[in-house]
Amino acid sequence: MARSCAFHEAQPYGLTDFTEVADALGENQPIRHPFFADQPITSATVNLSRRMHRDAGNPGTIGYTAVLRRFAHVFHISPRSRGPYTVTAFRTIRARAEKRKGGPKALAKLLPAKPDPKALARLGDDRILAEMTKRVFSAGFAWSVIESKWPGFEKAFLGFRPGPLSLKPDEFWDDLMKDTRIVRNGAKIMSVRANASFVRDIAREHGSFGKFLANWPSPNEVGLLELLAKRGSRLGGNTGQMMLRFLGWDGFVTSRDVVLCLRDAGLDIAETVTSKRDLAKVQAQFNEWAEETGLSYVQLSRICALSIGENYAAEKLESMMGTDE
Repeated sequence: MARSCAFHEAQPYGLTDFTEVADALGENQPIRHPFFADQPITSATVNLSRRMHRDAGNPGTIGYTAVLRRFAHVFHISPRSRGPYTVTAFRTIRARAEKRKGGPKALAKLLPAKPDPKALARLGDDRILAEMTKRVFSAGFAWSVIESKWPGFEKAFLGFRPGPLSLKPDEFWDDLMKDTRIVRNGAKIMSVRANASFVRDIAREHGSFGKFLANWPSPNEVGLLELLAKRGSRLGGNTGQMMLRFLGWDGFVTSRDVVLCLRDAGLDIAETVTSKRDLAKVQAQFNEWAEETGLSYVQLSRICALSIGENYAAEKLESMMGTDE
């Protein structure tokens, strides 16, 4: 069988020589087959299949059904086409980021260090509650204002010690509504009271909130975000993601540029990722990229953001590090 026809002449559930197809294709040059609902199949797809062959000790052929079963998280089902589609290999995304930022070394300087679970486990519950509070008050507000007033926050909220704060009477919280040392947003002030109890309860269950986070696996960030939203106060969505990022937990952030990168790579998600369905797709894709590259989730997320969108100069990016993707 000629290489150019190997894929096209194969029947569903039959065997195809993916090795021949991979050799015939250039990087990201699409070919089509009716079984895949007229969706493009790229060399990245084929190379995934080749890796599967190696793992199984089979260097040559494999059935379509096996490919779809093993790579269900890669061949996502699109509601528009009702068929599977492929996502760009991460090496392509990284190469684009390197080109935009001046090469591999320049990009490396812009990447965060791999998070340290041991350091996270040692973090005091007061620092956890402080970061929760900072992210809640920063949401929808100028971060610079919160930073400038932060010493006042520390004093007003008694150093963010969860135990004492959770026992304070209503009068204490009423007085904070008039305290000029902080931003006087009633709903956000009361979230500190609720989150003090949340941190205290988790610490009782796991030894400390830091230990709880350190033991939570990155491949299930979606589950952690769901827990934060349900048991915490005002910690859903991007606020929870940014809180985890600033605390040093290894996870992705669905910022504008990260989502743009994922959509550009072929992931079928909305422009704003809020649904459980879309979050599950994002999680599955980051899990695949983490396995593919060995990079941490924070590094994958940062590279995604740097590969697309407005191309800020390196100097500006360095001044922005630690804020948002």
